Amino acid sequence: MVALLMLVPQSNAIASSEDETVEREKIQWIERWIEDGMKSTALPGMSVVIVENGLVVYNKGFGVKNRKGDPVSTSTAFPLASVSKTMTAMLILQTSSEGLIRLDDRVVDYLPDFRTRNVDLSDQITIRHLLNQTSGFSGYVGNLHQDDTARRTDALQIAMARLRDVTLERAPGSKFEYSNVNFDILGLVLETIRNSQFEEIAKQGIFAPLGMNDSFILAPEGPVQDVSERFRYWGRWPAYYDRRLGRGLVASGAAFSSSDDMGKYLIELTNDNPKIFPVAQREDMLTAHGGASGIVYAKGWFIDNSGADTLAYHDGSLAGATSLIGFVPERRIGFAILANSSIGLLSGDTRGIEAGIVDILLDRPLREIGSPPLYQFIFWGLVVLLLALVTWLILFVRAWLGGRLKATTLMLLGPAFLLTVLVPALLYSAPLAFGSSLPSLAEFLPDIALFISLGAAVAALLAALRIAVWLKQRLAEKGERKWGHDRPRSVLLGFCQQLDSKAAQGSLWKRHDPIRLFNVLFGPH
Repeated sequence: MVALLMLVPQSNAIASSEDETVEREKIQWIERWIEDGMKSTALPGMSVVIVENGLVVYNKGFGVKNRKGDPVSTSTAFPLASVSKTMTAMLILQTSSEGLIRLDDRVVDYLPDFRTRNVDLSDQITIRHLLNQTSGFSGYVGNLHQDDTARRTDALQIAMARLRDVTLERAPGSKFEYSNVNFDILGLVLETIRNSQFEEIAKQGIFAPLGMNDSFILAPEGPVQDVSERFRYWGRWPAYYDRRLGRGLVASGAAFSSSDDMGKYLIELTNDNPKIFPVAQREDMLTAHGGASGIVYAKGWFIDNSGADTLAYHDGSLAGATSLIGFVPERRIGFAILANSSIGLLSGDTRGIEAGIVDILLDRPLREIGSPPLYQFIFWGLVVLLLALVTWLILFVRAWLGGRLKATTLMLLGPAFLLTVLVPALLYSAPLAFGSSLPSLAEFLPDIALFISLGAAVAALLAALRIAVWLKQRLAEKGERKWGHDRPRSVLLGFCQQLDSKAAQGSLWKRHDPIRLFNVLFGPH
């Protein structure tokens, strides 16, 4: 296939001038798509690299990498998020080719303390199950501790120990379900076999042999000259986000790399004579077939065999960054797209920009950039729900204080029970719809998590007030039956009159405040 427009020295070009014009138009189309997409989504910065026939044919940074407005360059390192899993898988396959591990061995053969609540199932999990995301762990379990920032050397051991309180959803090997925890376990297997920290294993196994000098696992504690900052969306606007990544993510989502280095990685993946990727393992991975969708997860990659060409790809997303990598082995084309902001429900999914680049590159129909109707419905639906709850609370309090409240059991307890159902639904069910807990959801979609938390708090307060008014009414009725109609009111009124007398002698209260308080709380309603 003819090369795309070469942005490397023209001496490396292999296309004829006529064909190069066609490909130049494709590159120009990609650049217009990126620029339009960045404007529509307010994406601060991104970097794109394309390789073909063992050469980097396009490599460019767009936008800014930090709050100061410094431009993104091809050496700017971005978080790879879950694209890191492709590297962890490569390290496992290297270890297997060296005879240090067998993919069909059980995890407990390497990690004797590995277990879940249903030990009979967790004892069946193999290395291959983890690589193929068929272990039985749920996506929810994999997202539980994404916000953990601890950098202890035993972070992966701690992550494994937490699994003792987890129940596997299904028998290993029975069904695919993407879960970060699968690759956390693989990271610990590598550390155990290699007797080294995962950061060093990745450096010696991938970064150093391929000359990926801009790449590393976990951002250093101090300032780094050319690493992009991260930005999360609040509504339509990206805002700086500075939470560091913890060591528990080293094998599932903590690699950083630049488009320069991702070009080298892609050349390795598409090369007929790779340096570090075992050819037999790659061929086995690429021949995997999916179900009805034609897509299967195999050895750290999504494999799409539904079209004329095989496409291997993986995307990544964490709070303040997205990434996408893929290659078509038959055409020896590869691409990597790195961005410094995550998904926003109103701003639109920045993945639309990434998907469009791939569509143009592979001659597929273009998808639209923008916020899908479902995203907008969720965002504005939560806004309307929150406003409705706040309005309901205000009207209830005003009616109560103004003595206009119809304090019947049905009017008070009926809505109260409804609200007590709404609170757990907001706090648990809504985040679960995103396959996440509320803390993890707050990492990626802080505005949505805020709406859910405020809505739950207002609903809980409104329910509590309604129950309190009902209890007060019942206690008042009980007091009237026991002591007569005026006894409790007269006792309380005398108490407030004593307070009022003290107020007249110079207390901090204004005169008549105790009487007003009595009338509000215990006056006729």
